[in-house]
Amino acid sequence: MPQDNKSVIRRFYEEVINQGNVDVLGDIYMPDVEVNTTAIPEPDYPQYGFERMKPTFAKLHKAFPGLHAIIDDLVEEKDRVAARVRYHGHLPGQANAATGRQLLWTGVDVFRMYRGKISEHFGSQDNIELLEEAGVVQPKEQDASIGRPNRFSLFSETSSK
Repeated sequence: MPQDNKSVIRRFYEEVINQGNVDVLGDIYMPDVEVNTTAIPEPDYPQYGFERMKPTFAKLHKAFPGLHAIIDDLVEEKDRVAARVRYHGHLPGQANAATGRQLLWTGVDVFRMYRGKISEHFGSQDNIELLEEAGVVQPKEQDASIGRPNRFSLFSETSSK
């Protein structure tokens, strides 16, 4: 009996992302799924097939111990489900000159569903936010008009004028 699409996506975040259980990918992803997300570094994406995703998710959990996702919004329209998600995890000891402190970042994933499974997975995480949290790049000054760092000024000195 097929599950409803939102339940499949909730299961993806709970079991694969939060628990690190890659063995359920065959229940969640179509065998030839296309995964194209900024969470997978180039040149490794897009990736095709859930079997190729198992080591990718294992690496993600090794890079961010305690990785956890919180779904803020889950919207379904026809054969697509979109999720706005907050992530947190730790950057371990030696890897990436890490501090071991907790990191927080956000992302959006869009899933195309087919017969109760994910056939395409497109995702975009706020990698600038993640790099700032990790201390790899320095955050820009606060923009008083929007109450947060003006990230556009990373690319252009005139963008905030």
